[in-house]
Amino acid sequence: MHAAVRPFALTAIAALTAGCTAGETAPAGSEPATPDGAEAFVASVEMESREFGEYQARIDWLQANFINYDSDWLSSRVAAEGTEMGVAWANRAKDFNDVDADADTRRKLERIKLGVNVPAPSTSGAAQELADVSTRMRSAYATGEIELDGAAVPRADLEIMMGTERDPDRLEEIWTKWREVPVSMRDDYARMVEISNAGAQELGYADMGAMWRSRYDMDPDEFAAFTDRLWNEVKPLYDPLMCHVRAELNEAYGDEAVPLDQPIPAHLLGNM
Repeated sequence: MHAAVRPFALTAIAALTAGCTAGETAPAGSEPATPDGAEAFVASVEMESREFGEYQARIDWLQANFINYDSDWLSSRVAAEGTEMGVAWANRAKDFNDVDADADTRRKLERIKLGVNVPAPSTSGAAQELADVSTRMRSAYATGEIELDGAAVPRADLEIMMGTERDPDRLEEIWTKWREVPVSMRDDYARMVEISNAGAQELGYADMGAMWRSRYDMDPDEFAAFTDRLWNEVKPLYDPLMCHVRAELNEAYGDEAVPLDQPIPAHLLGNM
């Protein structure tokens, strides 16, 4: 998904479904903390996530193509259901931390614990509130528009204009006005971060950022240091590349639009 904010993601869990066998599987959550119990829990999650994934995808498609109160309501409800389900699975997966599970089951357990992209705490109503604010933001972005020459222009048309318009003043007008659209999402975004940080803390992480960084084969703090090191390694290549791009844009638009001693104007790069 691009810039639209998705309330949660079970993509990692969905990946576990490959190789599932048909048959009756008990609902996840009641398995004993044993190697066999861990395998049974994973099998239950695989089955339930596969079934829920189709249910969620159909509602998300409906909401993305027909944005109205009813489709937003459905999307918010399914998002809350998925978040609650994913958080419950993640908390249950922690019960198998000390179980001597085989390597494949252990890998799946770790993926389940990190399967919720934007978690909510287990307190009553938290998952629904998180889903509500996320749906509002997604709808506001998808239906966003600005006024140009007295007419309302939707986002899809603006994206085309940003890629084809060559008047720097016009591009700046589009880019600047579009920056005003997300202002209405500011409070919802702050609340989303607050709720999801609480959800990540309940799962044992410092915050949502630490949870995301823990998905790699190193400690979250190590990962942050690793990315800083990589940036410093590529920066000597990045700086002259930016200099070259600025020079090309200066040649196309002139000194007034692209001063050679200033950062590249973002509105000239064709991206909203």
